[in-house]
Amino acid sequence: MQTKEQLRLVTLDLFEQLKADNVIYAEIRFAPLLHIAQGLTPAEVVQTVVDAAKEGISNTGVQAGLIVCTLRNYTETQSMETVKLAEQFKGTLVCGFDIAGDEAGYPVDAHIKAFEYANANDIKCTSHAGEARGADSVWEVLKGFHPSRIGHGVTDSRTITPTTLTKEYEILEQTFGWDKAHFYKCNMEAVRHCFAPDKVKSMIKEKIISTWKEDFNQSF
Repeated sequence: MQTKEQLRLVTLDLFEQLKADNVIYAEIRFAPLLHIAQGLTPAEVVQTVVDAAKEGISNTGVQAGLIVCTLRNYTETQSMETVKLAEQFKGTLVCGFDIAGDEAGYPVDAHIKAFEYANANDIKCTSHAGEARGADSVWEVLKGFHPSRIGHGVTDSRTITPTTLTKEYEILEQTFGWDKAHFYKCNMEAVRHCFAPDKVKSMIKEKIISTWKEDFNQSF
């Protein structure tokens, strides 16, 4: 994914996957600095994905935000460059800043400055943790980065592993006995904590409520 057209096609394909899985809102993470090997600038990468995501929203009706991601193996300079992209594209579909990668091999030290910058400039933050190193890595990012959310814990995403939201819901139902009330509460919490603008949040919330009213046969 080193050209504008490659980035556009993979973004549009993801929107089709989301639509097929009945997703109504998604926050899509990508690391812009992974896509500059053939001459694109980081800003061009982000703009290309923003434009493609707008096209995907228009084509599918799936609402989405974009989260720019730094990686654990990056230097402090690279993380600062990434967080400043989140600042540069604030007000577009870019809605936050994240870090991913091997937390077992790379501590938080090189990235603290970037998260301090994000928090000081009202850039919403999430952080992958708990995946490769367990619970102590969650504490490490909470203390070092102060994110408002932890990214996905031990369950990976559809672009990395063969899973879907439907499959994850089925696991929750079969393993933990979740019923409709559990899923409704989970959906409402997801809306509350997502990085979408208030207008989009309200739209998503109303869509969920109107769908669930029939199931619960009651008002919310």
